[in-house]
Amino acid sequence: MKRHLLTALALGTCCATLPLALTACDGKGSDASTQQAEAPKVKTFPIQQREVTDYGEWFGYLKGQKDTDIRPRVTGFLVSQDYKDGTYVKEGDVLFRIDPALFEAELARAQGNLKAAEANLSSAEASRDKAQLDVRRYEKLVRSSAVSEKDLADARQNLKAAIAAVDAAKASINQSEAAVAQAQINLDYTVVHAPYDGIIGTAQASQGELVGPSSRLANITSADPMRVDFSINSDMLIPALRNHSKPAADGSLHFDSPPFEIVTEDGNTYPLKGTIKAMESKVADSGLIDLEGEIPNPERKLRGGMPVRVRVPLNTHEALLVPQAAIRTVLRNSFIIIVDKQHLPHMLPVTVQGSYDIPVTEQDGYHSTQKFVAVGGYNNASLADSFRRYGYEKATEVPVVADADNGVRAQNISSANSRLAEGQTPETLSTEMLSFRPQLNPALQKAADKATAQQKQQENSNAKPTMPPFPVKVAPLLCQDVQIRDEWFGTLRGVEETDIRPHVSGFLHTQNFKDGSLVKKGDVLFTIDPAPYKAARDEAEANLQAARAAREQARARLDMSEQDLARYRKVNATSPGAVADKTVTDAATAVQTNRAALLKAEATISQLEAALQLAEINLGYTTITAPFDGRVGIRKASIGDLVSPQDKNPLVTLSSVDPMRVDFNINAKLALTGLSKISELGTGQRKAANPGADSFDVVLEDGSVYPEKGHIVSADNAISTTMGTLKVVGHVDNKSGFLRSGMPVRVRASIRTQRNAILVPVRAPLTANGMDLVVLLRPDNAPAMLPIVKGSVVYLPVTGPDGQSSVQPMQIVNFDRNMLASIALAITKAQSLEEAVLGAAGVKDWGELLLKRSECADFRALAEKMAGKPLPDAAAPNGDWAACVLGLAHAPDFRTLILREAHAEDEVDLIAQAKGFRTPAEMILQAQGITNMAEARVVVEGSLMAAQSFAKNQEAGNHANKLTPIPFQYSVPQTVVPSVTAEAAPVEATPPPPTEEEANTPAAPAEAEGERNNRN
Repeated sequence: MKRHLLTALALGTCCATLPLALTACDGKGSDASTQQAEAPKVKTFPIQQREVTDYGEWFGYLKGQKDTDIRPRVTGFLVSQDYKDGTYVKEGDVLFRIDPALFEAELARAQGNLKAAEANLSSAEASRDKAQLDVRRYEKLVRSSAVSEKDLADARQNLKAAIAAVDAAKASINQSEAAVAQAQINLDYTVVHAPYDGIIGTAQASQGELVGPSSRLANITSADPMRVDFSINSDMLIPALRNHSKPAADGSLHFDSPPFEIVTEDGNTYPLKGTIKAMESKVADSGLIDLEGEIPNPERKLRGGMPVRVRVPLNTHEALLVPQAAIRTVLRNSFIIIVDKQHLPHMLPVTVQGSYDIPVTEQDGYHSTQKFVAVGGYNNASLADSFRRYGYEKATEVPVVADADNGVRAQNISSANSRLAEGQTPETLSTEMLSFRPQLNPALQKAADKATAQQKQQENSNAKPTMPPFPVKVAPLLCQDVQIRDEWFGTLRGVEETDIRPHVSGFLHTQNFKDGSLVKKGDVLFTIDPAPYKAARDEAEANLQAARAAREQARARLDMSEQDLARYRKVNATSPGAVADKTVTDAATAVQTNRAALLKAEATISQLEAALQLAEINLGYTTITAPFDGRVGIRKASIGDLVSPQDKNPLVTLSSVDPMRVDFNINAKLALTGLSKISELGTGQRKAANPGADSFDVVLEDGSVYPEKGHIVSADNAISTTMGTLKVVGHVDNKSGFLRSGMPVRVRASIRTQRNAILVPVRAPLTANGMDLVVLLRPDNAPAMLPIVKGSVVYLPVTGPDGQSSVQPMQIVNFDRNMLASIALAITKAQSLEEAVLGAAGVKDWGELLLKRSECADFRALAEKMAGKPLPDAAAPNGDWAACVLGLAHAPDFRTLILREAHAEDEVDLIAQAKGFRTPAEMILQAQGITNMAEARVVVEGSLMAAQSFAKNQEAGNHANKLTPIPFQYSVPQTVVPSVTAEAAPVEATPPPPTEEEANTPAAPAEAEGERNNRN
């Protein structure tokens, strides 16, 4: 009834009595009521026998299939972050870099040790070769008694020792090679890579921080597909296993996981379906069993941590269904009222077994989806027997009373008939088929038709006004896109912020900055006593010089031994036997020994060079510099303190100043509606058409608005499961240095846009009988009342009658969708909204309409147009190109796809667009004679007098009573003055948000009243 009343009000066909007690009538209300009481006519609908699916619904959470905390594998100081927070990265992309200097020095030292080990091996092999020659020579000489047996035994013992020395040298090489490999691995670990493709979250460490394996640098989560974790009741497990299990070849049961749906926090069903991947092996003590599902996320709109409701099909079965309105409840028992073939009503007790959304096609072709209830026999009684008792062999022949208005009357007649004495005549019912099509009741339909006819006629020139033309203040009715501004608590911090710690241990020597001052990158902050590190550096340098001198000596000995060996061989070549074999052998051995000594000297130099490099690095670390421009805090250590990298407190904290970073959290529901925009803004590429679309205001603690606007730069990769919020990061300019890290602020950001919003001054709406209304003036200055639904209050720059523009609070008003549907049907003369849309386009169904709107001959052409390239036959299994189109669009059906592309809420918007209206509201205004929405005027002051005039006009059936419009003068806005600190210069007074600058943006930002509770 409320819907019909709203429609009649919109058409201007209802009477109104003061104080605004609006009553729908046609001038003969009492007679109509008497006539209805005398005619017990009810609406019935036959029982439906359908196959239905029972769903189980449970709460769950989304997370990435892979979800990893990025941690360094080595300890060191962070020198860079090579990705942008909240962005998508590929496997192997560089995420962070740790200072590699120490690890490079360690690698050089290990390589020097390896060279030394190789030199030792060469020396050992030379000694072994000499020992082998000695043994063979002594074996020849012992036979001629030139040497004793003892000499031979000693030579053999020396050979064993030399062989053992070679084995030891080889083992040392293996150790050195392992050390080199480990040093190389540690050096490689200074570059932290993405382990897989995914969305990387906000960095948890800043440049200059000391990090180690226990430090959490960031979190990365895979994006597609997403994992769904949920738990089901154990009593639902048996039917799930029974209905979705198939016998395998080995006789076991294989669980064939059914597809499931997820419902997000905004109440919408995600268009793609998921599949169950795993089930826990046992039921927990709580009676729940955990399940793991997987759902596609090709557009990466879903984020880890999002709470969802998981709908899993459990059982499909035949059911007897009646409209929800057909269920009557008496003393907590459920009944349906059946009308037998003699038109007698009968109350039949039933059990309610579940509710289902059922598509219904009526006899005239009207399609709709309605809520039906499955019923069964009471106490296991057979419904079929009851139906036969009333003359029906089939359940689908049984008419059930489903009249929401007259159901009680049918129930009373049935009860009265059951108490009749023998011989008395029972009362019958007159029935008609129930239609689910939105329509007015007969009385209001008659009034609406009468009003429509009156609108086409000239007003009676003899009609006389019964009230004076009261003056009322009016303002233009606005229709434009507005950005809804939400507000959250946030915290300021430097874009770069780090604790300055020493890299080496020592006594603090100097502090080279003033606490709280600004410093530049590379400025010296502290020095640690360099004396011990300088001495170590000098010692390493001296050792290196000595080693280089030793190398030259070894090279000289090698040159001399090589010359001796060459001379001996040359003499023997010209005079065989002139030089004893032993002399030649000893010379060759000397060459090998000296060559090994040279290699060892070079290895020693490599070791000492690495030691010198390490000493120089440590000496350099005694000077602590600023890693970036910023403001230092108050130092935590004093000159003379012994400091080290392991100290609990840092030396000082350094924060960058310009820009400042703003961290704030938005709730998961809002994150879902605005996530695609946040992701777009996170790329850092603002739309040229609206460069301020990613801006937000920073409100300081004293309530003042910071004069510089911030902009969103990134959003985290997952929603917090503990807080239910998504972390968003913004930047705001701070050239004056007014803002400080750690300041609490409030962030006002626009991440939602309402298209074609109808706006009136906040004082314009009035309330009557629990209904919100506005009063408009027709072109002839007669009043018209329209029912509305209030939306958000927004602040917009508007121009008053004096030509001055100012920011004013405006109320977003919406019209009841059922009323809009009725108006659309009345205008189009169609039997259903779907018929109105399809009939106007000259098509049979939604798929044909999609092809027509896309200007494509068939679904294959449309799929290739969407893909931007030719597609192979395999892209559409079984040639189902329509399904391919829906898959590419991620839409469940063509109707949803068309509504999405047209930015329409339902068919009413499509009908309005087809009629040339921007919004359905324009259709209602046209019914009031207001053909141009830009000329529509809403009463802001004087609504009571306007309502009285409206009521008198309705009683007289004309527009004789007029009003005198006076332009409404908007109030002058108050200024907001930011607070001033001792260090900051005064800031000029600024108007409240949004500023005058925003008046030039295509969609002026608006701050939502009532949305401010939407904070973290």
